[in-house]
Amino acid sequence: MAAALALGTLAAGAGEVQAADTDSATVRPPVAVNQAAWATGIDRQNAVIAYWTSEDMALWNANNTDYGVDGPNYSNLDEGRIWSRPGAVNQTVGRLYYRQTLTWPATTRPSRPGDAIGTVDSKQWFHLDSTGAYVPADTTAQHIFNDSTTVTAVADGTTTTVRTVAYPTECSANAVDSANGSTVLSAGHCVSNPLAVVALGSLLGTVQKGSVSATDDAWMFIPGYDGTKVGLDQAPYGLWPATAAYTTAQWNDFATLNPNTVNLSNFNYDVSALTVADPTRPGVRLTDVVGSQHVAFNQPYNQTMFAFGYPNEGSWDTVSTPVPAPGQAPGTTRQISRYRYDGRSLVECNGSTWKDFILKTDYEMTCNMTGGASGGPWFQDFDPVSGTGTQVGVSSTKYPNFVSGEGIWMIAPHFEDNDRLLYDTVQNLTP
Repeated sequence: MAAALALGTLAAGAGEVQAADTDSATVRPPVAVNQAAWATGIDRQNAVIAYWTSEDMALWNANNTDYGVDGPNYSNLDEGRIWSRPGAVNQTVGRLYYRQTLTWPATTRPSRPGDAIGTVDSKQWFHLDSTGAYVPADTTAQHIFNDSTTVTAVADGTTTTVRTVAYPTECSANAVDSANGSTVLSAGHCVSNPLAVVALGSLLGTVQKGSVSATDDAWMFIPGYDGTKVGLDQAPYGLWPATAAYTTAQWNDFATLNPNTVNLSNFNYDVSALTVADPTRPGVRLTDVVGSQHVAFNQPYNQTMFAFGYPNEGSWDTVSTPVPAPGQAPGTTRQISRYRYDGRSLVECNGSTWKDFILKTDYEMTCNMTGGASGGPWFQDFDPVSGTGTQVGVSSTKYPNFVSGEGIWMIAPHFEDNDRLLYDTVQNLTP
């Protein structure tokens, strides 16, 4: 399954896209996202973990791309590499899994015997096959997309049903210094993603943009995720369901707008903050286990930075390689994807950053990380030896380098006063 969509391309299917000035001088309180879904007690936290670890980790591992004998492949032109050095960043950065549910408008039909509120009218599981097509699932392990129609009302001879498609996806996140010791920062679209309606709303049929809603829940942070291992060994520091999720008011505005009129300036506020807890260790704080990174606001532009995340989507373009595939004759030239990420390992980009010339206040960096890296931290003053730095942004979205055609430009919201209020609000919550 494709990971967080906003990092895939900046304006895919967004309709009438604008890049207007922002109201960065206006500080507004952050917004709680889908509060009813927060895992606020041990039972609810265990339910989130059960969702992700049931069926032999099928949902969890569905977000990793399998390139088989080919890779992933990297070239010396890459602007992103697997991070192979020790240090704190291997513990504080992790994957943020969550479930997204698309909901269609309610419809009615004549009642049938046995209709009752809450019953399932129809249900079908789908998965993504090797060609990239959505096909019915043959086995339990393939249960990725759940297309379901449930009964919500029965009255006067008619039955009202609501159709939903639920699927797992993921972002990246980072543990930061906090008063509660349990705060992670990620992207706004990792807790509320309006572009999912545009990109996936027609998954199983034509959908009018704006007529389908997207709801996120079941957030779970896995610090130090290592997808090269098997089963729960992929989570060396435990499983941490989210007990609260907030985003900026400006991003929340974007999430409630009709996607036909997307204002790209909202990406200046594509930030979220969550609190997390491990139900197997009551009272133990996240940062007691993995440590934390510093965070700062209103920092200068034009700095050298390091960006980290878990990209798991395919290539931006292709290159020729003289390395033959298994069974091919020596010297055979074939086309392979230049940038191939499988989601199993922590990846970093580093280099000079500058102030974005379209979205007005964001940072920008040359980096080819893809979906799944959304929400990963951008550090200034990063020390590659200790793996520590000061987080000043999160990976948000990207667009091509129109000048050279090589690679891409990735952007991160420039942490400002709205983000400071978001951070202060969440870091003072009780996990």
